[in-house]
Amino acid sequence: MKIPFKFYTFALAFLVVSRFQSGLLLAGETNTLYFDVGAGANFQQDTDAKFSGEPYTEMGKARFSPGEEIELKAGYKPYQWLAVELAAGFIQNNISSIGTYPVQGVDFTQFPVMANIVLSREVFRNWSVYVGAGAGFIVSQWDCALQPYVKISHNGLPSIGYYPFHQTTASDLVPGYEAMAGIRYKLAKCWSLKLGYQFLATTEGHNWTIDSEEVKTNPTMSHSLTLSLTYSF
Repeated sequence: MKIPFKFYTFALAFLVVSRFQSGLLLAGETNTLYFDVGAGANFQQDTDAKFSGEPYTEMGKARFSPGEEIELKAGYKPYQWLAVELAAGFIQNNISSIGTYPVQGVDFTQFPVMANIVLSREVFRNWSVYVGAGAGFIVSQWDCALQPYVKISHNGLPSIGYYPFHQTTASDLVPGYEAMAGIRYKLAKCWSLKLGYQFLATTEGHNWTIDSEEVKTNPTMSHSLTLSLTYSF
């Protein structure tokens, strides 16, 4: 008899919760507040980009250069193993190409605001590990539109072509979610240093209007490596 995948998921979740309740997964102080500031590298995954037309012009994959991330967090730990926090960030990546067209000076910027739940476990002296997940919204900015130009077809007749170029920035807001994991080292009574990985994604595609031209992408996903400093009190 084949055991459904949902059974394994439920069993794993039950095992993790039972270990927390039994006191085997503990890290940090109880009933504390903390502030966290971090910075690191961001790697944005490729996504399909479309521009307004009749119908929408399929430009192909939008590809991104590695970028940067800055994040601020404020949290509360009601228990040693549990924290709830609010996080706000800034992520920026240059768009390197769209389809077969290279792009210069064009940015894709994100401002995520998330509510997270974080679980932690002490592993050795001042070292601990953590995992977490959250949901919220992402404000995004896109400053790429299509520039028309005259091209000569294979039969020698002129036609209109389009290539992406830098244009006025437009903003959009979509729901998003994130997952995270990392290690934490306690420097002193109130100070800690963390090295973490974060996955950030939107639940739907983006839609911007740039100088009366609509731009659409599929849902976006990114990966970040962040070094952060935490102060607890």
